[in-house]
Amino acid sequence: MLCRVLLPSDPEDVASERGEGMPNTVLPALAVAALALLQERPMHPYEMYQTLLLRKEDALVKVRPGTLYHAINRMAADGLVRATHTDREGNRPERTTYEITPLGSERFVASVTEMLAAPVNHFPHFPLAMAEAHHLPLADVLALVETRVAAVAAERDALDADIRRVRDKGLPERLWLELDLRRETHAAELAWLERLLGRLRSGDLDWSEPLPDPAVTSAPSSAPHPAAPSPTPHPAARHPTTPADPRSSATER
Repeated sequence: MLCRVLLPSDPEDVASERGEGMPNTVLPALAVAALALLQERPMHPYEMYQTLLLRKEDALVKVRPGTLYHAINRMAADGLVRATHTDREGNRPERTTYEITPLGSERFVASVTEMLAAPVNHFPHFPLAMAEAHHLPLADVLALVETRVAAVAAERDALDADIRRVRDKGLPERLWLELDLRRETHAAELAWLERLLGRLRSGDLDWSEPLPDPAVTSAPSSAPHPAAPSPTPHPAARHPTTPADPRSSATER
């Protein structure tokens, strides 16, 4: 295996595989994965599909036979790949083998280069869920976070097993860097979740304090404004105005 890269994927729509905010110079994730295989040698789409599953790259990019065939046809039309020959075995459908073109190699390298250098927000669900978790009762949040801790720990352990397996096979580390990246990402999330659980259980993170009333904190006052005091106190001595949104103060900091 000559090339493995961490590829973004959109779990909702093949058309948005590139991800929100990804530059137009970057090919869709499935196209990058397919071109990476063709960098090794010519293959037919079904062989590509089986190879992606064998290497567990379906954890990096959404892979389905139909969408893979569509991606190959699109790249052939764009001159990124070309058919070399077609074979038929018995009663099986014809299988067309493809190879990457010089343009395809150029676009592949440009895509991986951009993806490595430029962070892109793919709008994952979990940060949004944490931003709105204060709407749920504390008991529910504790149970849900505990469930997530178990799931993330299981994924981290599975990645540990994968890393041991590729090391035992003697594969150069450069070929499976994404395993280490994903393992460390899971470990970091797990550590944060466990700290959160500790704070919630101990009461260090108060879940009962009422939120400010936006109607009170944001409504303009009808009373006349008092004259500015003289001399003006140092800014550090001023009492801050309570924000209408309980999260806005954290953002301002």
